[in-house]
Amino acid sequence: MTLEEAVGHFGSQYKLCLALGISPQNFDHWRRKATFPAVHQLKIHIYTNGILAADSVHLIPDNIGKLTYRQGLIGVKRSIKQGNNDD
Repeated sequence: MTLEEAVGHFGSQYKLCLALGISPQNFDHWRRKATFPAVHQLKIHIYTNGILAADSVHLIPDNIGKLTYRQGLIGVKRSIKQGNNDD
């Protein structure tokens, strides 16, 4: 997924930042660097039940290793809803 697709789904950059529990400065940094961290793509993928799919090319062990099994299946939806950022 691209940043633009994620923003479109959530309705605004601000709402996406709230959902991921990140600052607008983080988002601006991603946009300037043309990057979208895999861990956040995975959170959105899980939260949207696959409506927005994470790019499989970015799902490499050093990025995915930040998520535990519990976070990946249970905690991600809860953390996004609560606005927590576990990074």
